[in-house]
Amino acid sequence: MHDPFYKRLMPLIDHPQADIIQFVWEREGQGHPGVDVAMLLTACGNVIEYLADLAETDPPEAWEPRPIPEPVGWDSLSNEERSFLEAALAAVQLRVPGVRLILFGSRAAGTARPASDYDVWFVFPDKTPDPHQGQAVGEVDSLARARDIELDVSKSTESDWQHPQEVSRPLIERIKKSGVEVPG
Repeated sequence: MHDPFYKRLMPLIDHPQADIIQFVWEREGQGHPGVDVAMLLTACGNVIEYLADLAETDPPEAWEPRPIPEPVGWDSLSNEERSFLEAALAAVQLRVPGVRLILFGSRAAGTARPASDYDVWFVFPDKTPDPHQGQAVGEVDSLARARDIELDVSKSTESDWQHPQEVSRPLIERIKKSGVEVPG
């Protein structure tokens, strides 16, 4: 098992990344687990510096961002998907009136497999207290578990949804274009 790693991958990976991969490889039982913690911390620092440097460089000329998929629309979702999302919205609005739910990802794009998770974005009214937001998310999580549904939740306030911070702007703008809002 080590030969493909050393012969094929090592020449393509920077040294700090190789140290981390080596550590994980060994910790997962593929080799000797005795790795010096100081070496691991140094390797993590090197990887962080490498990624920071990479973030400051221009993308390659041939690089194209992934196209934003067209949403399938509410009526094109399966009965199971619509049923879960309607129940989720009803449960959440009992705790936080005015909250919005937006399905995004593979289910909103119509490319989901049967076991695909539900990516759901909560848009909470401004000034919704954090504990109420947590309870609302917990309600939907409980509903998903009861139906054996894998759930991935993200959230924002209405203000952050309308005027996203720089760090979340690309994701929110993508969801605005490709998401399917649960009708309320």
